[in-house]
Amino acid sequence: ACFVKTGQRISSSCSGAYTGEMDIKVKAVNDILGESYHIYQLFVSPEDVGHSGINRRRTYLFCSHRETGRYVYDIYEAYAAVCAAIRTKPGTSPADYLVATPTQVAAEAMQVAHTRKKTYKHAAKSLAYLLTKRERKQIVLLDRRFRQRFGREPAKDPNLIYYLGDNVSFAVTWSAVSGAIPCFRARGGKYWHRKSRRWLVAVERMAAMGFPVNEDQARVMGVSPVPSMESTRVGKVLGNSFHYTNAAVVLLCALCCFGRQDQCQQNVVW
Repeated sequence: ACFVKTGQRISSSCSGAYTGEMDIKVKAVNDILGESYHIYQLFVSPEDVGHSGINRRRTYLFCSHRETGRYVYDIYEAYAAVCAAIRTKPGTSPADYLVATPTQVAAEAMQVAHTRKKTYKHAAKSLAYLLTKRERKQIVLLDRRFRQRFGREPAKDPNLIYYLGDNVSFAVTWSAVSGAIPCFRARGGKYWHRKSRRWLVAVERMAAMGFPVNEDQARVMGVSPVPSMESTRVGKVLGNSFHYTNAAVVLLCALCCFGRQDQCQQNVVW
């Protein structure tokens, strides 16, 4: 979690934003800033902005100075209006994020093979041979759970993704129930796409979090593609990040709904 404006800057500015996970201690923030700021809490999810294929629920706190700030428009109505417009379009599913090229998949597979001191097999149709014994056992146990619960073969579900970093004896972390990729974590557990028999590589995890990783995505967003990063770095970044599209919509709404008393003359009409 972090302040968009920190230290002395937030004490003298008309507004700021505090971002964090769902269990943020709002009372603590209110105890610190409540005397000088009106505080508004907004809960968001990638599903709100069309990315229903990934889990990443988060919350934002908006702090508007009681004397110098102005609440131009209701932040909750603004966010709801934007999300309602986006929801008129089809949402994503986990399989939509399988955007890596064969070269990108091979590059990450070779990296894992080197790290785990295994021989990379160029012609292999599955990357299961690069998994650890524990990871392969998790897949077997998750397959068994899936068959027991749904009565069908897991390998035939194009949207089925397992998180291999948990112990199935204590936690079953998959997309089978929610229809969305489990929330990314900073630690290095792999997200196994059951049908294609490989894990989601770095570029696909970035795509799931809304980053424009290829030319098609970037062109639609009017930007350049995000430079690729190696898997470990991506894991650390995405494990603690907000969904890119969520953050963009929240920023749009914040800029429309909050301002300074001496700058805002008219209310926003949505």
